[in-house]
Amino acid sequence: MCNNFRVCRLFLSGLILLIVMTVTLFSCTQEEKTKDLRVIDVAGSVGKGRVVGLSEIASEISYIPLGTNDSSLVQILRRGLFFEGGLIYVNEVKGHHSSILKIFNTKGEFIRQFNRYGRGPQEYGYISDLQIESSTGNICIRSFDKITEYTSGGQFIRSVNYRTNVNSSGYNFTKFCKLDENTYFLSASMAKVNDYSVVVVDTTSNYKLTIKYPEAEKKLVSELSRAYSFTDPRIFKFRDSVRVINGLI
Repeated sequence: MCNNFRVCRLFLSGLILLIVMTVTLFSCTQEEKTKDLRVIDVAGSVGKGRVVGLSEIASEISYIPLGTNDSSLVQILRRGLFFEGGLIYVNEVKGHHSSILKIFNTKGEFIRQFNRYGRGPQEYGYISDLQIESSTGNICIRSFDKITEYTSGGQFIRSVNYRTNVNSSGYNFTKFCKLDENTYFLSASMAKVNDYSVVVVDTTSNYKLTIKYPEAEKKLVSELSRAYSFTDPRIFKFRDSVRVINGLI
């Protein structure tokens, strides 16, 4: 009886010590994680602005003059350049719409031109939005009604029609993000008749998820005389997730 009681006491003492050590280690880990967090005090910085030196955010600046032969000349540049996998993608406007990609290396040498503009099943309409996948170099192009994907070499992969849902016909989609091999996020311009700020579709063009506008945001828009672009949701990919910022909230 006495021996069993001593064993129990020793066991309980050891268990308590283990719990204390675990809590201590967890606390230390949490403290280390907290120290690694960078906190931006926005409210405390009001009226204390300063000029930030470029050296604080960049280690070097490279000037890359692009090749200027007959094949590489860019007439009208659509907003934004894309740099992925050591290649520079220039989105050129031809006619009334953007439809051609010209690709250069980091020396500014012209590599190739990518143009699958057309109305065929493996072609895209004008380039409304563009994403170059960092992991594969695949080219994802959003047109008015579909997202078309190609390999970095220009081979067709798939086409996703994101307007198959009849309720989407009145939506003005503004941006898209491909999250993984079966998930695409599309943000919609905010209007008084729309309910959703983001819709999520898969490769079979089925709607997997819809994200509603916050009620306060809808109320704000309903009080405006017309729709403004600054109320539109912003969408961007961050690591392995997609971030959505709804309007002003």
